[in-house]
Amino acid sequence: MALILPEELTLIGRTPAGHEYGSSTRLAVAAGVIGELALHRRITIDRGYVFVTDPTPTTHLFLDPLLGKLIQRPSAISLTDCLRDQALLYEWWLNHLVRSGLLRPEAAGSPPGSTRYVPDPEVRDPVLTRLRYLLNGWAEQNPRTVALAGIVHGSGLGDDLIPFPADRAALAAFGQQDPIGRAIMAIHTEDRRSADAPAGGFFVFLSSAPGGC
Repeated sequence: MALILPEELTLIGRTPAGHEYGSSTRLAVAAGVIGELALHRRITIDRGYVFVTDPTPTTHLFLDPLLGKLIQRPSAISLTDCLRDQALLYEWWLNHLVRSGLLRPEAAGSPPGSTRYVPDPEVRDPVLTRLRYLLNGWAEQNPRTVALAGIVHGSGLGDDLIPFPADRAALAAFGQQDPIGRAIMAIHTEDRRSADAPAGGFFVFLSSAPGGC
């Protein structure tokens, strides 16, 4: 089964037991949507802004809504605003993967009434294997896996997914070259600065974002 970046990132953004790694996952999935459009050569990112370079629909049901919104905008949008906007759709991706059978919802013990989403290991594990092969130089640097590495680093998911320091150093090298990864890191930095404010925190930060994409 060929997955697109946001689907892969939704899967690896969950522990094998189905718990979310944190707000990093939501940003990573948002970045995956934008990164996938870039891989399809529909958009380009320049100086922190997203530009449509080809308005032709991808014919992918889950990518063309964002492309359509970007086409309708009177001007380019900042990448950070687009990431914030897309991060608000994280639950949609969860439901999509549940319907696809790639996530299995189960009742979580704590807090009461919460749900964990257990990823299919036969689909999740190969994504991580592909990433590990890239970091160790065992596979060619194809654009899709390089984009995955940049997003994993920028979102902070590498801290949870990559156990070995040498692999993390290789991951950082990819992330520092990736504009989407760098934009996610900028959001994290701003979030940390506002963490001590009474209304601070990642989710408030997202909810205050403009209309975005």
